[in-house]
Amino acid sequence: MSEEGAYHEDTAVQNPPPEALSPVESDSNSALSTPSNKAEGDDLKDFDENHEESNNYIEIPKKPASAYITVSIMCIMIAFGGFVFGWDTGTISGFVAQTDFIRRFGMKHHDGTHYLSKVRTGLIVAIFNIGCAFGGIILSKLGDMYGRKMGLIVVVVIYIIGIIIQIASIDKWYQYFIGRIISGLGVGGIAVLSPMLISEVSPKHIRGTLVSCYQLMITLGIFLGYCTNYGTKTYSNSVQWRVPLV
Repeated sequence: MSEEGAYHEDTAVQNPPPEALSPVESDSNSALSTPSNKAEGDDLKDFDENHEESNNYIEIPKKPASAYITVSIMCIMIAFGGFVFGWDTGTISGFVAQTDFIRRFGMKHHDGTHYLSKVRTGLIVAIFNIGCAFGGIILSKLGDMYGRKMGLIVVVVIYIIGIIIQIASIDKWYQYFIGRIISGLGVGGIAVLSPMLISEVSPKHIRGTLVSCYQLMITLGIFLGYCTNYGTKTYSNSVQWRVPLV
């Protein structure tokens, strides 16, 4: 037999015709050669390569604690925005019980004594929180439009305007009421932008600690607000409530 004949014979043995294959062998060969299975195989290879790359990422080296002192101080100053919220919560509860505040913004009984009705007390106290709700929804957009720092500056200015209106109130309760609405709008914006800015600028190793400083400042503001009311309760004039507002 010639070499050419022997070659064709070996080729026929290695690659038998489809009709000579058993059903199992034919199905396995067709399954391996379909485009979808090839694509799945390629996807598995890509997944393995990406998985190996993700396992080989470089960990950012931790810096000594002294390297975070400056950024920590800055974040605590930003967290001071929570202090004004706590301060108002702590002081307004004392204002509605002080004699000069009741005399100026309350009503009179038939015997000439002054009092604050439950409706007026509820309005004066609660309108601040309503302003906070609207300020958090509306004024927080300033942080997206002009940046976090500029947005914070704007809402702090709004808060200061509200405080000035309250301090300037003489005997019109609705003027004090309007001032609390405006200051509430400012505090609502601060409540959104202040923790947001802290979380964006703080290092990841101490981010949770620095963001939680905002809540700590709220608690500190409530405590010092109570202390201030206790210190001014002995006065009989507007020092009772104007000094804590400042």
